Amino acid sequence: MSFSPSTRRRVAATVAALMLGLMARRRSLLRALLRALLRLLRSLRSRCAALLASRAPKAEWADPELPLLFGRGTFAELCAASGGPLYELWLNGLHLPVESPSRAHLRTLAHSPALQHSLDEVFHRLDAASTGRLGAAELHSFSAGLHGSLRTLLGTDSMPLLAASQGEKEFISASFAALFPPEQPLDLATFRALASLFVVRRVLRTLLAAHGLQSLRAGLKAPLVVDIGFSSEGGGGEELRIVHTVAPATETGVALGAIAEGGGAEEA
Repeated sequence: MSFSPSTRRRVAATVAALMLGLMARRRSLLRALLRALLRLLRSLRSRCAALLASRAPKAEWADPELPLLFGRGTFAELCAASGGPLYELWLNGLHLPVESPSRAHLRTLAHSPALQHSLDEVFHRLDAASTGRLGAAELHSFSAGLHGSLRTLLGTDSMPLLAASQGEKEFISASFAALFPPEQPLDLATFRALASLFVVRRVLRTLLAAHGLQSLRAGLKAPLVVDIGFSSEGGGGEELRIVHTVAPATETGVALGAIAEGGGAEEA
């Protein structure tokens, strides 16, 4: 049986088209398989990296000014491991006696309803985009915006609240991503705990600079007015008073509460 030349050409063209189609489909299939394989490899690499990171020993955080180490991991992990307010680690690290009146006042200061209410206002002011979380830049702004004074009751000489140190600024920049990963952001609840620590730590640094550690351990010799506010960097925006309390003299060993300078209870 023989075919005409035109028929043979049509058959050859059809076969060639089929072969080309099969080869194109094969290349497409191979490209799809390669893409899937690359996605799988990337996923495995990410999981391996995360597994290694979770098993690797985490660096222990050190205070940039005060002589103490305060744990490992994220801020949430530090809070969970401390078993209480994180600022207690600083009080322990400075060896303030557990029943120290100075320690009692710092606790009262940190848990003051007025302070906690003010910190909520500060958070919302810093969270200008209303994302519900703060970044390193906003934390820098909070640190730099804290100001105030400590002075004896009815006295004229005051101790300016120490400003954010260069060490504090560098610590925030270097550690923020590790302390607040995306799954554990610096949200409002976390900010309350962190900001309370910032306030207590700043008061501690100011007292240490003015009186020394031994005097702080022994107790305050005169009632002390603590007046702290916040304003955004550059002086823009309305100033916000964070807390205003008076710590009675503490060398008597009597546990302290926060009272207003006029002698009444502090207003929340």
